[in-house]
Amino acid sequence: MTFEEYRLGERQRYIELVAAIRSILAAAVKATDMTPYAITGRAKGSDSLQQKLEGRGIDLTGAIDEHIKDLAACRVVFLTNTQVQTFLQSGILHDNFDVIDVNVHHAVPGTPSETQLFDSTNYFVQLKPDRLALPEYQLFEGMKAEIQVQTLLNHAWAEMGHDTIYKEPEFKHVGKGELEALKTRMDAVMREHLLPAGHDFDKIARDFAMLVRAERDFAPTLETIRNSKDNNELTDAIGTLDDVVLPRVADRCQQFIDILPSLIDAVERSRGSQSEPVHTVFGEYPGSSGEDVARKFSVVLIDHGYCDPKLTIDTLVRLFTAAKTHEERSVWLGLASRFAEHDVEVWNRYGPAVDRIIIDAIARHQDTLPDYAKVKSLRSQGHAPTEISSLLGIGRTSVYGALTA
Repeated sequence: MTFEEYRLGERQRYIELVAAIRSILAAAVKATDMTPYAITGRAKGSDSLQQKLEGRGIDLTGAIDEHIKDLAACRVVFLTNTQVQTFLQSGILHDNFDVIDVNVHHAVPGTPSETQLFDSTNYFVQLKPDRLALPEYQLFEGMKAEIQVQTLLNHAWAEMGHDTIYKEPEFKHVGKGELEALKTRMDAVMREHLLPAGHDFDKIARDFAMLVRAERDFAPTLETIRNSKDNNELTDAIGTLDDVVLPRVADRCQQFIDILPSLIDAVERSRGSQSEPVHTVFGEYPGSSGEDVARKFSVVLIDHGYCDPKLTIDTLVRLFTAAKTHEERSVWLGLASRFAEHDVEVWNRYGPAVDRIIIDAIARHQDTLPDYAKVKSLRSQGHAPTEISSLLGIGRTSVYGALTA
């Protein structure tokens, strides 16, 4: 196809090809959870095509479609880099088109492209044979197009560059250095503003998704913790509570205190139970035991222990004294030792109150806690063996025995 043939009639076919590709892409993404910001397209204008051909020294009377890939071009635009990657990995383009070539535009350190900060992945494609066999697509036989996939920020930068620098008007009086200065400014906009904004947009999108998930998971997570007798479900729910829900709720400490009785009940409900294997399409793997539920809850408790230090100590004593296995007792004793450790940040925030609460708790539970538990908690606070002996009213030999137990 010559340039003249394109200008006089063939361009209309490329316009129709662009419309067909946009329709295919729109239907394909609609069947997924992906929502592009826009799917745009155009057939190359005759004037810009002529300029491009002449600039590259391509014969206008020759087969121009063998040299120019973007006679028909579509652009799939997403808001974030993550959405672009999800689309590229979805297989939509390979499922719906024969991909002839892929050209990835991005900066590579140590190469001439390291200053070319524009980021786009371009697919050179044609319709698949089974689609071309349909009557409405037969006129596109042998035609090819380019599909560009990029973010909205890159799309805006590319459009701005295309309308100004890319066209490179023939200045007769204006110095070429002025245009080069504009190119430098465009690169600075990308480097100093658009690249950081792209990363910030990604983070905002991820954080928003977590807020949505926290809101969605709040009620079902609590329902599972309150009622489930499946240890695998319980460990997953407690993990979701600690990782997703509680960090994002209003008045986090009060929410934790309100939920704490249900968490304690879940530990006590699962106590002594055995693990059930988890079944997957790839086989079975070991499930969670009652001790695993206790360990998972211990992470939540230490993360929120200073919401109400007295309540935390009372919870630890309750769970420790009722524990039926050495493994579970070790969980609560280890947690008590961590809670009792000197921490500058805790001291600055609460002063000596936490130390006093621990000592008072030991006094309240004098008849319940074994000596080794009381000794280790006080030792974690930094008390010397002689002080511990005095506080607990036990001999130094018993103190040293408890510390080595």
